[in-house]
Amino acid sequence: MAVTRPINLETVQVARRGVVYISGAITITAAGAISAVACEYAPLFAGAAGLQGTILKDAAAGRYNVTLLRKFRGALRLVGCTLTNPSATVAQGNTNGNAVTFRPSATQVAGQTFSIQAFLASSGADTDVITGTIISFLVEAQVL
Repeated sequence: MAVTRPINLETVQVARRGVVYISGAITITAAGAISAVACEYAPLFAGAAGLQGTILKDAAAGRYNVTLLRKFRGALRLVGCTLTNPSATVAQGNTNGNAVTFRPSATQVAGQTFSIQAFLASSGADTDVITGTIISFLVEAQVL
């Protein structure tokens, strides 16, 4: 049997030193309102805009502002966000938001805030998603 060398984690680029990954999920109800959130660094979905630890519906259609509990070093690295269709049998369609992306917020605080925008993939128009949709996101933050 051949002898294999162990993996040297210092040469494998899995993450930067001092990095944390922050994930979350936002459950949407009628008219784009938030019914639930799941995120350790932003556990609230009610409160004043800019309040630490919140995920709030923005006045703009399909936009959600996230303010983390603490400020991290430098800018957040926005890894990805997805939509989960609430129905196993009904297509997402092209009348409500069917894609999501990160976008800068008007009150951006480096290392602490970001916005998520739902839109129509066909036209790029900002719009709300259908009731029951779950928006999931992943960001990378530097602690050290």
